This record gives sequence, structure tokens and C-alpha cells, in this order.
Amino acid sequence: MNPGRRFWWLGVIVPIALCVGHFTVMVVLRPERSHWYISETGPAELGAGGLFLAAAVVAACLFLRFGRTMPRGVRWMWLVYALAAMFVALEEMSYGQHIFRWASPEFFQRVNVQHEMNLHNLGGQGPQRTMRNIGEVLMPVWCLLLPALLMRFSRDAYGPGHWSRYLVPRWEVAVTVLLAGVLRPLLDWDPVILDDKATKEFMEFLWGWAALLLVLVVWRRLRLAATDPAAAAA
Repeated sequence: MNPGRRFWWLGVIVPIALCVGHFTVMVVLRPERSHWYISETGPAELGAGGLFLAAAVVAACLFLRFGRTMPRGVRWMWLVYALAAMFVALEEMSYGQHIFRWASPEFFQRVNVQHEMNLHNLGGQGPQRTMRNIGEVLMPVWCLLLPALLMRFSRDAYGPGHWSRYLVPRWEVAVTVLLAGVLRPLLDWDPVILDDKATKEFMEFLWGWAALLLVLVVWRRLRLAATDPAAAAA
């Protein structure tokens, strides 16, 4: 399959299909029967963790494989990205607690609102909201605003040696980020109809997909540049 067409599927068709699938499941099951779907070992929770884990692995490979060809600041950004994605993945999966069925240490039993071994539910939902707010600002800036500004104001954008070539997607992640971003005001508007917990879990899944797609876009671009510079610049 042509790489451009592949990202058309991954960046447009897949996120739309995921949204249709999610809301179909919620309509068919209704909130009172959807526990398996949004439980700690359900597809939404583990899927989000798996996507962030995959993003961390690809980002680490990007750092190791192409780091020497990148501007220094961009190179270290990908290392930070890999560590951050790994942290989010482990938090989403409570460090494997529900998979391997180990009990939370006494500290987490006492201060974690869900009695789980993670940090984002400590002392209420504050840390979780902070992590979510950071992601909901960072990803639109990275995947929507920066590409728009670069294409409007920079003639050298995405060219050899330009920092954007090693860091910023074009259009590939836009649909996923827009869909995840639109769910937040819709959820604030009517959390009952959308089912607050299920939609929040699905939003995390979409952000995980966006995180993986972002690093795959840059990986593909740099791999093509190493073998076919003309194709990478297209």
C-alpha cells in the first residue's frame, strides 16, 4: 500500500470508525451493561495503555535510530516523549495490577481514590485532570496549530535540516486530535447522555491513538528520507 494512502486510513478512516464503534457499543449496551467495556481490564482502558506503550517504544526507536540526524533539541524531545508515553501507559494499566492481580500497597489503599497502584488518582482526581489538561493542550498545538503555522509562514518547513521535518506532522494526526478534542465540550454539555466515565475512557483511547500516530508519521518520514529523499519531501 502507498504510504500516503496508509496514513489516510490510519489518520482518517480508523479514528472515525473508532468513534462510530464506541457510540454504537454504548447505545447497544447502555451504561448499566457496559461495565466490561470500561472496566480496568476492558478494551478501552487496556487499549489506551497499549497505544501509549507502543508510542513510547516507537519514540525510543526513533531517538536511537535517527537521533544523530536530528537537531539536538528535537532529539531530546523524542526521548522525553518516549518517557512520558511510557509513564502514561503504566499509569493507565496501574503498572499491571489488574492484569497480574496484585494488591495495592497500604499507601495506595489509603490515599488513592480507587485504591489502585497509580499516581493519577492520588488525593482525588486532581492529578488525573492535570495530566488530561496538559495532553488536551499539547496535542492540538503540536498536531494542528504548528502544521498550520508552518505551512502558512515557513517556506523551508519540512525540508532537509529544518526542525519541523523531525518533529511535526502535516495533516495525518489532525482528524484524531479534532475528534478527541470535540468530545470534551460535548461531555461537559451533557455527561449523562454521553456517559461520563465511558466517554472519558474512550477519549484517553483516542489520545493514545494520536500519540502513536504522531511518532509513526515522523518515523516513516525519516525512514523514507534515508532511502528515498524525493519521496520523503513530497
